[in-house]
Amino acid sequence: MKIKQISSSLGRMTLAMIKMNVRNRELIFWTLLFPVFLMFLLGSVFGNGNSSFPVGIVDNDGSPEAKAIVESMKKIEAFEVFTGDKEKEMEQLKKGRRRVVIEIPAGFGETLRYSIGQKFMLPQGKTGTEVKPAVIRVYYDSTRAAASQLALASVREIVDKMGQKMVGYRAPFIAEEKPVKASSTRYIEFLVPGILAMMIMQSSLFGVALTIANWREKGILRRFLVTPMPRWVLAFARLVSGLMITMVQLVFLLLVAYFAYDVTLKGSVLALLALAVAGAMAFMAIGFMAASVVSKAEALEPVTNVINMPMMFLGGIFFPVDSAPGWLQPVIKAIPITYLSEGFREIILAGGGFAGLEKNFAIIGAWTVGALLIAVWRFRWE
Repeated sequence: MKIKQISSSLGRMTLAMIKMNVRNRELIFWTLLFPVFLMFLLGSVFGNGNSSFPVGIVDNDGSPEAKAIVESMKKIEAFEVFTGDKEKEMEQLKKGRRRVVIEIPAGFGETLRYSIGQKFMLPQGKTGTEVKPAVIRVYYDSTRAAASQLALASVREIVDKMGQKMVGYRAPFIAEEKPVKASSTRYIEFLVPGILAMMIMQSSLFGVALTIANWREKGILRRFLVTPMPRWVLAFARLVSGLMITMVQLVFLLLVAYFAYDVTLKGSVLALLALAVAGAMAFMAIGFMAASVVSKAEALEPVTNVINMPMMFLGGIFFPVDSAPGWLQPVIKAIPITYLSEGFREIILAGGGFAGLEKNFAIIGAWTVGALLIAVWRFRWE
């Protein structure tokens, strides 16, 4: 076929698929209206509150005294304790994912033991007032005064009790409090990027998988084989129509979130569009793979649900997955929906762009390539 004929066939095929999608009321409901309804439902149930009370601890000392402080923090039921390096935990605090970050500096244990020892024997040439107490630094979110003050009060209580236990009433170390202005994230703000990721996943996965299965059973795919139109035109037309659905979903949800909940896009529009396209292509490839492995439509729907359901609950769509059991973390870090939802949050809430999302694009791209290779290998026209 000539280039003009191919472009004409491609345009007509794409337009036909778009019309087919627009006329499909069930598709419109499940890909546009139901996710928005779910967003309103969860937003109403959980309100504007936050889903956890996370505390970050940076232990730069590693002494028994420092470990005792960490263990004491973990025993507080209201705290969800995370440990890591200072740069990572401070970044989480500034993004609103931690209420406080407690830093135990290097040499804390040694200074503490020296401070305790001064009560019994002062070094030569030193007086009691010259020996400074050990210090731990407590960085807190100044935009959430009530929640942060609760954490600070707990820290002060732990300091006081440990001080009494070690040397009596006078505390041998103090907590130095430092406010940090962080972005205040409401639950609905956490939810919107997750719902967006879910919309793209479901429309791309089910749209491609079930369409191919139905076309195969009705003999439509077989008819394409006897036409002079190149086979890639069919695939490309399906890709373009799928990406157009993704763009409509993206704009629709962000407009609803803005007018209903005042959720605004803080980051790069270009990065958001690129990530949405990458996510849609990945899940269309996974749907293509499922339709290639399972030939019958009635058997394919349960298979796609088996793919969809675990990703919905393990991909951080509705709630943070940081506190999920350790044995689940490798699964969470392997599935593409995790990197799609996290990437959307980075762009929409934290004002991010392409920088810092290299891993997200790489893993989503790897899933796309892997699923396509399996799909092409196992695909059958009949």
